[in-house]
Amino acid sequence: RRFPKKTALIFEKTSYTFKELDDRVNRLANGLLNLGLHKSDKIAIIADNCHQHVEIFCAVAKLSIIYMAANPFLPVKEQIYIVKNIEADTVIFQPKYRDTVNSLKREISSLKNLIVLSDPVGSEISYEKLIESHESKDPDTLVHEDDDLLIINTSGTTGFPKQIVHTHKSSLAIALNALFAH
Repeated sequence: RRFPKKTALIFEKTSYTFKELDDRVNRLANGLLNLGLHKSDKIAIIADNCHQHVEIFCAVAKLSIIYMAANPFLPVKEQIYIVKNIEADTVIFQPKYRDTVNSLKREISSLKNLIVLSDPVGSEISYEKLIESHESKDPDTLVHEDDDLLIINTSGTTGFPKQIVHTHKSSLAIALNALFAH
């Protein structure tokens, strides 16, 4: 709000001001609501580093939906385990991980939405078209500091990864700790 024209995000050739980023985040959040997602639903992201991680994280934070970034280099068996274990409703993915997502689709009945970061195939939803087709007003969702926000997967040294849940409050504490750790 204070610096809408200042640069908020730069990733490779993509750059957004704070206003542009907030508009995209709100459009995505409204698109997710339109797909039927609600507070405490879970989204898994299978993608390499990209600006969409920031947009997705901010959108789900505004909705109190729970975000989990899956390591795209995990074996498919582990991907199935971590996405199934959190009972994800939605998977957002880069097209190069389509085979993994197809395996997830066959194994996980709770998956309702598959959103691809490029051109969709079959019943997949285009990420950009989802953003383009919704308005940029802030979603009207009540978020509490104790609402779950983030699931982090540990390294599974003795088996499958363990999953740690963070709330909005604990995520903020971690960010502040990292910011002031110097």
